[in-house]
Parts: sequence; C-alpha cells; structure tokens
Amino acid sequence: AVDLVVVVGGRNSANTKELTRLVGIVGKPALQIEHARDLQDPAVFAGHALIGVSGGTSTPIEDLEAVAERIYELAGTVEAQAQAAERARAAVTEVAEAPYRTSSLSAA
Repeated sequence: AVDLVVVVGGRNSANTKELTRLVGIVGKPALQIEHARDLQDPAVFAGHALIGVSGGTSTPIEDLEAVAERIYELAGTVEAQAQAAERARAAVTEVAEAPYRTSSLSAA
C-alpha cells in the first residue's frame, strides 16, 4: 500500500540489501540509507503520499523512529512537521512487536 519504502540498515548488510531488493520485486521504489541524517533532500519524497520505513534485523527501533521523524520533517505537511517527533513515536509504537521494544536497552 506504500508509494516508497525507506530501508534502514548497514550499507554493506546483506539483510538490508535483500530487503531493498524485495521492495523492488514487488514494484515499489526503495531508498536504502544507514541513518536519518542521510535524508537531506525533500525532493526524494515528491509524488509519494504514503512512505514505509523498514529496517534490517540488527537495525535498532530507535533508528527507525529517527528516520520516520526525519521523513515527517522533510516531507510532511506544516502540521506534520510541527509534530514530527510525536507522530514518529506513534507510528513506531503502533507497529512494533511488544510495546515499543528496543534493541539497545535491557529488557530487565
């Protein structure tokens, strides 16, 4: 249902490359990045109304949230830009396995 998928993970990660390849197989454009800071040009999102974010198996959930926030900042409406952090947190919380699991903090 998305128009574009941003795949987050290591540049040389086989898993991340495979995710990017699979997005292409289903006929969707993909943008592979390592970090939210790699997103600089809002023109990348022109013509895309629904953007998906996915990550490699070792990509921390916090990185996915940072990327979602950056997408809202670059490509969102004025309202979405103003609420970028809150919207990114809500989006990740909605889809994360277990309520906002993290790979960088202890579960204990």
